[in-house]
Amino acid sequence: MKNQFVYLIFSLLILASCKGKDKKEIPFIAPKDTDIVAPCKSEGAKNGFEFWDYLGYAPQTQIPNLTLVELSGKPVEFYEVLKENKPLVLISGSYTCDLTRKNLPAIEDFYQKYGNKVAIYFVYTTEAYPKDADAYSIGSEKRFSRENVEAHIEANQPKTFGERKTLAQKWVKELNIKVPVLLDNPSNQFWNYFGQAPNMAYLIKPNGMVIEKEIWLEMNKFERAVQQLISK
Repeated sequence: MKNQFVYLIFSLLILASCKGKDKKEIPFIAPKDTDIVAPCKSEGAKNGFEFWDYLGYAPQTQIPNLTLVELSGKPVEFYEVLKENKPLVLISGSYTCDLTRKNLPAIEDFYQKYGNKVAIYFVYTTEAYPKDADAYSIGSEKRFSRENVEAHIEANQPKTFGERKTLAQKWVKELNIKVPVLLDNPSNQFWNYFGQAPNMAYLIKPNGMVIEKEIWLEMNKFERAVQQLISK
């Protein structure tokens, strides 16, 4: 009973923190390089990583119409992409996210196999393991990734949108990423609305309905969901 009560309270807090989340349109203002990136703290991390499944949009719910920009600055509106009548795949990541780096070979292979049948994007969000401001730490805890240390991956949390874009460009170049990359807005709209976790994945039908949401990307499971959808 106590756990059920805690889950209920947490659900209400999530709904309150995401007020307006059910609106179809999320206002878009073209970001400038000098725009300050908003500080952020994952609700999942603040609650001991026990409530990740409550973050973002659940299967059988509608996503809002969010617009992000490519590294070139070109806006990409989700519902304009969906007008091509292809499913939309969104995978979040960052330069310091060791999970994204581990999954990258499988993600790139997925892109080569399904890129003509599914619209696929990386969404570059807040850093997973920065040297300074950490969105996923609990209290004053200092987190680090052994995999990042071994791979000599190190970066501060970007303070401006220009710094975020520069770090994303470094990420793409160093890892030879072929998947198109979108940049989360300075206010971290994607991260706040779609789920405050470092390596999420969404499969979305052309009507905007979520089919599969993974807080921690499991590529084999995710690919099966894609295969099932496009075979219908």
